[in-house]
Amino acid sequence: KPTPAPAPTPPAPAPTSPSTVSLKGRPTNLPANYQLGVDVSHHNAKPDWAGFVKVGVRFSYIKLSEGVGTPDAKAKENAQNAVSKNIKIGYYHFCRPDTRNGGTVVSDATAEANEALNLMKALPKSNLALVMDLEDQASWDTPLKPADYMLWIKTFAAIIQTGMNAGPIIYSRKEYLDRKLPKTH
Repeated sequence: KPTPAPAPTPPAPAPTSPSTVSLKGRPTNLPANYQLGVDVSHHNAKPDWAGFVKVGVRFSYIKLSEGVGTPDAKAKENAQNAVSKNIKIGYYHFCRPDTRNGGTVVSDATAEANEALNLMKALPKSNLALVMDLEDQASWDTPLKPADYMLWIKTFAAIIQTGMNAGPIIYSRKEYLDRKLPKTH
C-alpha cells in the first residue's frame, strides 16, 4: 500500500520581536533600531494614545502651526497626551512660503519661524527637531520663484537653528522640491 505524501508544512509565524510591527493586519519587517512614530493634528479628532503605545509608537510629531496666525488648536492637548504616555514629541510647522508677512521673502520666513518658536514656548518641551512641512495642497502652493523659495527655506532654517540649537528637518516630496527649487538644490 503506498504511503501518502506528507501534508505541506504551514509557513512559520512571523517573528514577534520588536523589529516586527503589525498595523491593521499588515506586518512590516523593520530594522532592529527602527522606531515607530505618528503625526497628529487637529484633523485627528481623538488620537488613540494608548493604542499607539500598544503597537510600539515611540515618538509623535504634532502639528504646531501653519503660516502665521494659524496655530493648531489641538497642539497642546496632543503634546500633553503624548508626554503622559512617555512618547517623545516634536512639532511640525506647515510652511506657507510667500511674501504676505512683511512684504519680502526674508520677512515672511522670519515671521513664520518666530511664530513657531513662540508657540513652542507655551507647549511641552520638544524632544525632537522641528519639522518644516513643505508641500502644496489643492487650495495653495508657493508663488515664489525657485531662488526665492530657496532663500525662504534657508532663512526659516537659520532662525530655527538659532532658536532651538538644532536645525529643522525638511518634510516634503522629491518631485515637489525638484520642481520648486533651483536645479542645483
